[in-house]
Amino acid sequence: LESYQVSFHLPLHRYLAVFMCQAINMQGRSLQDVLPPTNMLQLIMIHPLRVQVAFYEILNGLWVRNGLQIKGQAMTYIQCNFCNSMVDADLYLLQVCAMILPSQLFMLTVLKRFHVMDWLSFSGHIRGPSFPDSDSETPMLESCLTFLASLICLRTNLGANQTRLSQLEMVTLLCMGDKTHSQLMELMPERCGTVQSRDFESALAEVAEYKAPNLEASGNMQQGMYVPKGHVWETLYDPIHVLLRAVHRREFQNSMDRFNEYVSQSGKMRPGTSAWPPYREPAPIHSAYSDPRKILKSRVFHALVWLVLYKATRWQQSVSEHVISLVIYLLEMSLSITAADPPSEQPVATVKTSTEWTVNDGDLENFFESDWLSENLRTVISTVNLPPQPDVIFETDKGPEGALPPANQRLALAAGNEVVTFVPQTSGTPDDVTPPSTVGFSPPMALLPVHSQLEVRESRSSTAPQSSSDGSTPSSSSAPGPS
Repeated sequence: LESYQVSFHLPLHRYLAVFMCQAINMQGRSLQDVLPPTNMLQLIMIHPLRVQVAFYEILNGLWVRNGLQIKGQAMTYIQCNFCNSMVDADLYLLQVCAMILPSQLFMLTVLKRFHVMDWLSFSGHIRGPSFPDSDSETPMLESCLTFLASLICLRTNLGANQTRLSQLEMVTLLCMGDKTHSQLMELMPERCGTVQSRDFESALAEVAEYKAPNLEASGNMQQGMYVPKGHVWETLYDPIHVLLRAVHRREFQNSMDRFNEYVSQSGKMRPGTSAWPPYREPAPIHSAYSDPRKILKSRVFHALVWLVLYKATRWQQSVSEHVISLVIYLLEMSLSITAADPPSEQPVATVKTSTEWTVNDGDLENFFESDWLSENLRTVISTVNLPPQPDVIFETDKGPEGALPPANQRLALAAGNEVVTFVPQTSGTPDDVTPPSTVGFSPPMALLPVHSQLEVRESRSSTAPQSSSDGSTPSSSSAPGPS
């Protein structure tokens, strides 16, 4: 699938998702009855995943050259009038894929599609095409973690109680800002075949209180609004669901500001501090499904957590508190799903001290020996092997004698404050060209994102040198450099 092309129009995928959801939730069919073959499911997963990645890319400003039209498509994708048949259907299909496909395969596919493999590397560049804008790697890491949190905790189409679901949608709207009755009616997601409209008033009375109209000092009448009750912030406010429904990211920030204001006024937080988002335990799912949190029981996910926390605490790497909060939440969910396994599926506990382990940079599949969280927590990553130094190859139309540049010519790779100098030999074949035995980099995160092989071409003038006005002959063409 082309990385730089995307379409939000996936009707066949969404018809399949709605068909599977209705067959299981309404007609009592099993998941195996409606699943396509596994190899086809792996291909089907790529398209809704590409849409999810593109949505976050647009939010992070990577599609600005496409103007407001592409941003409008992203906003329409999650808008209340269409979310039931677009983003909700895509997430349901991806949740089913997470249940069925191998966890390592699913996690690696997600990390590669979100362009975070370079960020997770110590050398800054590993196999595959590099992300076009390195400044966007950290926002995309946050988006990737947000997507994983949404995937494992949302229960919109996994058999959630419809009354509770209507209540959750209403709480999400109220936490982003006070609303009038008509605004709530208009912004509630449309769901065919549910009891949403019948339960609207009862749900509203349970989660909101009415603030009567009042006359402002300017003489204008302020309209009556509904505001969330106190218990909503403590038990019902779900930041992940707010992120799913927030058309603008400032709406999520508004909800967090209102949450911090509530906990400050209730004396549950010290002055001058701010609380992390109160992530919730996922609701139960329909018996036909397996828990999508199973993807967190993977050594690839454990490697992701290790790398993010290590770079946040031991490295000079900018990691936001929101990223840390998401990682801790996902780690907590990994622990909860591991503890919920029946005894027959849990590894036999053994008396074992911490072990040291050597890994290759970027090899998340082999970062740990097993998928057992307890063992991986006791594993000490002692050494990370970085990719080899780049080779320098000279190409010329001449024979071996003319294959190399002059002996006094130095070639340099430079990026930022780091420079690696290669001194070619005075004679021999191109195979004799060797880089220096040791090259110092400090700190290790400053390692340059270089390709495994660097081609250096010698530029030569095709015309004879011209004499200058004073009769002298100008010097030859400039020294060749890295192409």
